[in-house]
Amino acid sequence: MFLLETESLDCTSNLFESGFAVNGGLSGRGQSPAHLAACGGQAFCLLWLLQTAADANQQDASGETPMHKAARAGSLECISVLMASEAHFE
Repeated sequence: MFLLETESLDCTSNLFESGFAVNGGLSGRGQSPAHLAACGGQAFCLLWLLQTAADANQQDASGETPMHKAARAGSLECISVLMASEAHFE
């Protein structure tokens, strides 16, 4: 069961109010909002991003996908969301 946190909702609204695209890179490292949500263990935010056409397999400048970020963060919720979105396990 996912925890619906106010912080997760703030995450998505702040990103898009600032004009970021769902698959756009936010930094010189090419990390998308999905990368950042997965890295931060924000499963609800990640789910919302994936439902709004975020690419579950998008690679950043280091070749890492949101799945890599979720695994590194130890977020089983984010990994589950990504698995349900048919993210690659490579």
